[in-house]
Amino acid sequence: MKVEVLIILNNKKYDISIEKVINFIAEHYNYKILSGTLNVLLKSINSLRPRLIIVEKDLKNCSAFELIPKTTHKEFEYVLISDNINDSISAFKHSAFYFLYRPISEIDIQDLLVKWDNYIKRSQGRSFSLSNAPQKLLVTSNGESLIININEIIRIEAKSSYAIIHAEGGKSIISSKNIKHYEKLIRNSFFCRIHNSHIINIDHVRRILKKRDYAVEMSDGANIRVSQNKRSEFTEKINSQIIRA
Repeated sequence: MKVEVLIILNNKKYDISIEKVINFIAEHYNYKILSGTLNVLLKSINSLRPRLIIVEKDLKNCSAFELIPKTTHKEFEYVLISDNINDSISAFKHSAFYFLYRPISEIDIQDLLVKWDNYIKRSQGRSFSLSNAPQKLLVTSNGESLIININEIIRIEAKSSYAIIHAEGGKSIISSKNIKHYEKLIRNSFFCRIHNSHIINIDHVRRILKKRDYAVEMSDGANIRVSQNKRSEFTEKINSQIIRA
């Protein structure tokens, strides 16, 4: 039987918070519960190939932050469970899909399942609304760690060895990372690198300008040229999210 959700615990004798998670998951998905050493867990993940992993931060002989990057199977999202609210920053820094803080409420679990269902629909091409996207981005700027909702990002602009993240509300954040870092980090249907100097959020494209040079007008008013070698990818992504009247 296919395992859609893999729940990884420090100990199979779980508390009431974990029991709530399991009960909700059981109503919607095929799942499996695991505990064990790092090597045992790695072997199981690579064999079962789940789409979602729900994992406690502290495991038998490792942490979730050690386990997740070492998997050979990479086609999954993961949810971190922790007793420490401060672990939320590390979770999103390590590209977690969602963070569950004990004691876990039913509202938190319902929110997780709604966002996961929306994510599955988008990834299968049934829905392309970004309004419910759960992903967050941790940005280091001027020595501070800032968390940004990815759906609020309009575009990411290259400036030498760093990048400027332009977001809703006129916010511009100077990041110490370069644009290539973000191109690898943000991998979904809504972002597209259309030029050496720009990654854009397709959801924020307001007009396609073709009269002089192929360009797009973004929701913040910026006009950005689409490079010749990027037009095919851009066209494919924009066409997948619009209905032509």
